[in-house]
Amino acid sequence: MKRFLLLSFMIVRTLDLGAQVPASRDSLEAFLRTHPRDTLYVQGMVNYVWMLLEQEENTRQGDSIAVQLGLLANRLNYPLGKFLSVNLRGAVAYHKDEHRKALNFFEESRRICLQYNLPKQRLQVTLNNISIMYKDLGESEKSMQYALQSIAVFEKYKLPKLSGEPYNVVGYYLKTTGQYRKALGYYEKSLSYNRKDGDPSQIAITENGMGNVYDDMGLLPEALNHYQAALKAARKANYPLLENDCLVSIGRMYEKMGKYREALDAFLLSEKTCLELGSQEALNTTLTNLVNAYQDLKLYRKAEDVLDRKMKLSVRLKEAEDIQITHQGYAQLYSEMGRFREAFVHQSRWVEMKDSLLNIEREVKLQELTTRYETEKKEQQIRLLQQDNKLKKEEADQQRLVKQGYLGGGLLLLLAGGLGAGWMLNRQKVRRLEESERMRNKIAADLHDEIGGTLSSISLLSSLMEQQIREKKTEMAAPMIRKIETDARQILESMDDIVWTVNPGNDSLARVVARLREYARPLMDARSIRLTIDAAPDLDGAGLGMEVRRSVYLIVKEALNNAAKYSGATEVSVQFLREKRLTVMIADNGKGFDSAQVTSRNGLRNMRTRATEIGGNLDIDSANGTRITLTV
Repeated sequence: MKRFLLLSFMIVRTLDLGAQVPASRDSLEAFLRTHPRDTLYVQGMVNYVWMLLEQEENTRQGDSIAVQLGLLANRLNYPLGKFLSVNLRGAVAYHKDEHRKALNFFEESRRICLQYNLPKQRLQVTLNNISIMYKDLGESEKSMQYALQSIAVFEKYKLPKLSGEPYNVVGYYLKTTGQYRKALGYYEKSLSYNRKDGDPSQIAITENGMGNVYDDMGLLPEALNHYQAALKAARKANYPLLENDCLVSIGRMYEKMGKYREALDAFLLSEKTCLELGSQEALNTTLTNLVNAYQDLKLYRKAEDVLDRKMKLSVRLKEAEDIQITHQGYAQLYSEMGRFREAFVHQSRWVEMKDSLLNIEREVKLQELTTRYETEKKEQQIRLLQQDNKLKKEEADQQRLVKQGYLGGGLLLLLAGGLGAGWMLNRQKVRRLEESERMRNKIAADLHDEIGGTLSSISLLSSLMEQQIREKKTEMAAPMIRKIETDARQILESMDDIVWTVNPGNDSLARVVARLREYARPLMDARSIRLTIDAAPDLDGAGLGMEVRRSVYLIVKEALNNAAKYSGATEVSVQFLREKRLTVMIADNGKGFDSAQVTSRNGLRNMRTRATEIGGNLDIDSANGTRITLTV
């Protein structure tokens, strides 16, 4: 939400500008041409740059002016001017979607605030802006840390106005980790400050965030109420981007509640808003929602017309993934209409494009791993060479102090040291190569085992369905398409698991818990099973290596899948405890099973194998319900 961040910066600006600085652009330009180069001139320059940003004008000129402002502030020894200059450069970088660069400027703004003890209002808004940069960069934990610091400054110094949305950032983080009630507490506190300040745009942002939390909790009426409140506030604030987001969310809620006509009305309003904004990306998303709404109402011809528009737009935007999704939409629509030959053509194109995108993603991830390995290998070689050079220097210094008669012995020692360093370097190199080879083999095995067979199934089904259609035996086409779709989704899920596993950013227990919640909640909700997943407080900062994390995740995932499919349970729980070693307990109140009769089941055998591979132990008690205990 770029407009929101600019609102945070605007608070800094309005705090600094006095009544002596002209408000209109023409008057301000005349002021800057004639006024002496003093502190008031600095404030006028700040105002002028903000006008450029608000009117979507030349950001390069804005950055150039901000640099000049900093030079002038240094010459005047004006700390506030230094802060404003760096803060403006961060705003310009953010406006250009250069988030990492913007983050560096805001970090410098924070340093200036602390160095010159500037008013705490500026420190609070700067911490908020740093938090938002980390959020946009996908570093959610750092984002929450800075948001909490911004809140601490606001509450400790009892500042008159809350700048930005630090409470919302914390609420968003808590939502993503499944802590919904805590998230709502932060959003409600933010909303109380927003209403006190009377800022409709901030009210709209907060109400929308609360709607997202209730949406994830499955409380659709509550979510709908907050989305509607957000829409009302967004319209009052003349905030069309957020207005469109709210309309899409309202349409989704109606769709989930089975109120398809109301959903269609919301999506049509969203389409109108997108056209007024001229946002083709937002329009592309809205067209997808419109297709679904028309299909829900059995208005197939209108759905087909919207798909035609979406395909043209996706091709014009050169969005391969959207083109692929549109082919899938055609296949589903034509299947419902009984036009199986056309459905098969689009399904084939969808599968072909999906395989291509999966291959690209896999190559990118493999290249990232290879690059990381090469970098680590070079760094290790540099460290060894530096140690070797240091050793040689020490030996040379000692050689100057010994007598001529010991020269031969010194040379032998130096040679031995060189051979030892060479041996160490070679051993480290071999170890790195072995580690890399094991990683590559593991990834290759996962891709072959989990994806190769399913792709073969899809290929066989596609050929069979083509034959059935050619022989005009279309009654089997729809089941085959559904089977192909199921297989393709299974491939996507397996690929996603592999990519998630090799990402070092997920090496923590908190990430495992969050991903298990994301996987299991819709699985259990579909069967009306109450699910709880908890981790002991002393495990909050616990880290897990890649192999352990992967095996723990896949074991628990398999156990949850079995409980959902076979147990007949109404309650399932997962607990992560620390009892000397990490202990994971998965329990359900279902009918249990005779473990002696299912020892050949692949799922149970794989769970035991994975536990053994990481030096763990897996116990299964199925006498009264099922209780699985994994100790690592």
